[in-house]
Amino acid sequence: MEVLDKVRAYIKTNPEAAKRILILLVILVVGLPAGLWYIRSAEERAYAFFTQGYYAYRNRNYGQAAGQFNQLVSLHPNSKFAALGRYYLGMTHLANNNVDEAAGQFKYFIDESGRHYLRERVFTIWMALELNAGRTENCVSLADRFLTEFGRTSSSSPEVLYRKGVALLRLGRADEAGASFKEAAESKENNIFGSLAFYAQTARPQL
Repeated sequence: MEVLDKVRAYIKTNPEAAKRILILLVILVVGLPAGLWYIRSAEERAYAFFTQGYYAYRNRNYGQAAGQFNQLVSLHPNSKFAALGRYYLGMTHLANNNVDEAAGQFKYFIDESGRHYLRERVFTIWMALELNAGRTENCVSLADRFLTEFGRTSSSSPEVLYRKGVALLRLGRADEAGASFKEAAESKENNIFGSLAFYAQTARPQL
């Protein structure tokens, strides 16, 4: 009985680990196809959480969306939909003006999601959030982290350099801000942030 009690306690405190052990046991006992079926059904459940959350998000039902995305990332953290669920959970919090919660989700995404195709976008959204929240040091730090990872040839680099310049200006580091604006304005990427940086650089002596 003591062993069973320990097993039950482990399952309660480590549901994902217990699930993986169960998959291995199923494969060992009844063969590979049944184990693969179990994995596939878990992925289907993750997909169901994501799709329900996504449609709720698109319909601006943010409370329902947050509930579905929370279920996805907590119950299926290893699913191929988990990172996308984390992104939309952050966007849902942002839509509800829950700034700290959104920042927490974006931080988790950046720290855990490797080379996800939304990685650059999450960096820029998180930077804008930190800048708007008055956390200028965080914005500068994120900009430096982005530039280290993606370099200055990324299509998002003018936006990153522009926001870094704004943050530096607010911190009273005018010369560094000017250098950041200059770099953004000289970028080969033709977008609005390069133009904003050009005008910010031009206007800087009057600021």
